[in-house]
Amino acid sequence: MLEQKRDGQPDLNLGENEDLARLKLFLSTPHDERKSLLKDDEYIPGVVTITYDLYPKSQEIHDILITYLNEQGYEVKDCTVPEPGHEQYFKRPSPEVQRQNGYSTGYASLKDDVLQRVAKCDSCSGYVSRREILTDGHTCENCGTVMYEALPKGSQVRFSYFFNPEGDIKVVTFVEGGDAKEGTLVPSLLSGGSLVVEAYDPETNEIYCYGELHEVEKAGIDYGSDALGTYRRLVDNGSHVDRIIVKREDISEIWGSKRNFREVRLFKGKEYAEFFEDLPVGEHFTIYEPWHWMPLRPSQTLHERIIHAAGMTSDKGYYYQDGRAAFYDDQLERMRRFVKNFTTLNIHDWNYMIRNASKSGPGMIEAIAHFCHSTPVIKNEPNIGNFMIGLADSIQGKPKTKDQIRAEVNYLRSEGFDGSVDELINHLRDIGMIPSREVEGKAVEEERWIQEIWDSLKLDDQS
Repeated sequence: MLEQKRDGQPDLNLGENEDLARLKLFLSTPHDERKSLLKDDEYIPGVVTITYDLYPKSQEIHDILITYLNEQGYEVKDCTVPEPGHEQYFKRPSPEVQRQNGYSTGYASLKDDVLQRVAKCDSCSGYVSRREILTDGHTCENCGTVMYEALPKGSQVRFSYFFNPEGDIKVVTFVEGGDAKEGTLVPSLLSGGSLVVEAYDPETNEIYCYGELHEVEKAGIDYGSDALGTYRRLVDNGSHVDRIIVKREDISEIWGSKRNFREVRLFKGKEYAEFFEDLPVGEHFTIYEPWHWMPLRPSQTLHERIIHAAGMTSDKGYYYQDGRAAFYDDQLERMRRFVKNFTTLNIHDWNYMIRNASKSGPGMIEAIAHFCHSTPVIKNEPNIGNFMIGLADSIQGKPKTKDQIRAEVNYLRSEGFDGSVDELINHLRDIGMIPSREVEGKAVEEERWIQEIWDSLKLDDQS
């Protein structure tokens, strides 16, 4: 076994020799017997794995890893230099600085002939290319069945709150004798609302929507609250029409598109779902060269390296400030592996500290930072998110933690206001930018009263 120094940390030189010996034994062992030669935090001997990050512990082990990945069907790219033709987008420092400062140096992904992403037709179960699969009316290459309908009957189109359609909306009313009378609708009436689709013409990009809700109900379509509110608004405006015609470019979202296919992956001929089903191997890996900088010793910023290894940010201001958890078992395990393999910190003391540390974002950062150094440098940047959450909590009358208030003040000061969210709200009331509490209360009561009268009329039952 790997010998320990008196401080409880492994002897790294002995470890490198043992890892290399184990790796050579691993490669000479039949595939079905190799697993017993691995430690619980290794991809192959001498290569620490932290989720999809690989850390070979020496140059020799790194070179063997690259060869091994190629044999397993991976293509490995060098991340230290730009790809030809992409030099202008490459913002990294020199390769030497990258290696010393812990940048990733390689990226491995399964080759196209090993892993294919395809669409599986629900009608014939055949595999087809995903190319243009989400084009309206796209048909299966095998059986000819339509695989995708962007705007089928009963789907809904939603309009933006911020960008109204340019020009008036065309409407049609059918009169006696079957004639159609055309008119227009003010675009702002559809702002933030939804209409139910009756038909779609891909040649003209025109979407024909039902003009009134009772026609939607007669067709047996479930329309939901968004469409209900929109059609009520149109009735209030006196817009009794049979059809509303909008352009595809006028809408912001589509709900209810129909797919007759599933996106799947084929790995070595076997099918796997695109989501929620793991491949038997990692689909991609990021590769580091830790022998350039390991072992990391206590410093004022060591906590940043540890937290970043778990895929988390080390800025306290990034997180919620109300005490809710941000670090879970997965992140804790990633940090433990990094600390154990690449720092001089005592892993037993680390485990004890983590068990007792707050799992909130700010709390965990504080705990790790002070574990790594007596006077750490901790980032706590102003964040508009903390201001927005504090604003919502103040409006709703929710209690707030001291950390929330500090974060609010931190952001507001960065914007030139010396105070808290509650003080800002009172200031805006004083200068008349938002209504006073009395006026606000009356407005809420009036809105409730109007809604009760509307509901009592039961206009939706009338045809």
